[in-house]
Amino acid sequence: MEASISGAEGEALQKWFAKNITCNQPLCYKDKYGNIMEIKLLDRTVTQDGAKYYYTVEKDSYGNTVNKYHIFYDSVDENGNVTKSKHYTFDTYQKAAKFVAEHQGAHTINSLFELHSALGGINSCNKEGIFGEYNNEVVCNYMCNIGSKRPGVKGTPYIDQTTYIQPLKQYQIGYILNNSAVKNGAKNVN
Repeated sequence: MEASISGAEGEALQKWFAKNITCNQPLCYKDKYGNIMEIKLLDRTVTQDGAKYYYTVEKDSYGNTVNKYHIFYDSVDENGNVTKSKHYTFDTYQKAAKFVAEHQGAHTINSLFELHSALGGINSCNKEGIFGEYNNEVVCNYMCNIGSKRPGVKGTPYIDQTTYIQPLKQYQIGYILNNSAVKNGAKNVN
């Protein structure tokens, strides 16, 4: 399927993504066939009933551009515990919506881990195919660049934590480790 973003709004979104999210660096991953795919944009389709389906616009090494709608499906046991989580992609939002309708618990991106997965996950690499962790930086850029003005804030020239809400930061799990919990090289543990 040939896909592209068009119009002034699409062009502005692509420029914002390139500047603020990927810092004008290629965001690539290896697909299950070993092909290097470059993610050009993450966007969403909103249906008439208000459902949101997130997709990436990706370009392969031959120059073909495709949309990939990301759906995650969590299998649960009889106690409601997640036993397996799978990531599916579809080339149209209609196919993604059909899958969600047919599989209870299927959903679009709703966690930082799923955002990380949609942006290449553990298969993140550079254009030469060398694996790396650049998409971790991209997820952090999303955390810092997605936000809205706090209620009641008027006419301030400052854009910071006190004037804007950054909702993705609320989902970050972070740890502060002391020196004994971090491997700092060869040390006697006794």
